[in-house]
Amino acid sequence: ISYNGETINIPVGEMKLAGTHNCYNVAVAYAVCRMCGLSIETIMKSVCTYSPLPHRLEYIGTVNEVKYYDDSISTICAAAIQAVKSLKDVDTLIIGGMDRGIDYTELIDFLATCTVSNIILMSDTGKRISDEIRAKFSDEAFLSKLHLTDKLEGAVKLAKELTAKGKSCVMSPAAASYNDFKNFEERGDAFKALVFAE
Repeated sequence: ISYNGETINIPVGEMKLAGTHNCYNVAVAYAVCRMCGLSIETIMKSVCTYSPLPHRLEYIGTVNEVKYYDDSISTICAAAIQAVKSLKDVDTLIIGGMDRGIDYTELIDFLATCTVSNIILMSDTGKRISDEIRAKFSDEAFLSKLHLTDKLEGAVKLAKELTAKGKSCVMSPAAASYNDFKNFEERGDAFKALVFAE
């Protein structure tokens, strides 16, 4: 970060916030804090100890050598895309929820080119995205990554079966939580409970 003639490196490896977008947020926060007179040491301590709010690409823990992330707040394509880009080792992505009729072309095109091995599609939007992908693509290697299920319970069960050890599973639905949950918080809490269930 460069501010007012001083340059400082953000200790990205020490931050609990994932993703390039959060580095930009930290850069802006740094500049504001310096304008307010805070010391570099105070700012860097805060940067390295700040934890993300729940359900916002939140690391929830490791089970059977698989890291799980809850990004339940994700209700648009760009959020799910950024979640995958923010983490280095995503093997499984869980997508889907209530269908609000939004355009999923951007997400579908991203999924066709990303390195995620398992794309678990759930609920109404999961079915719709699966249908749109199958109508647009015939590449069997890509289509074999798709796994369709009705509910979050089935999605987590599939994720536990499919995700490679040492890799990550991210729930970033790119869809509203309604129909199955009262809000994204309830959906995220349900995801956490299912991840840690025996």
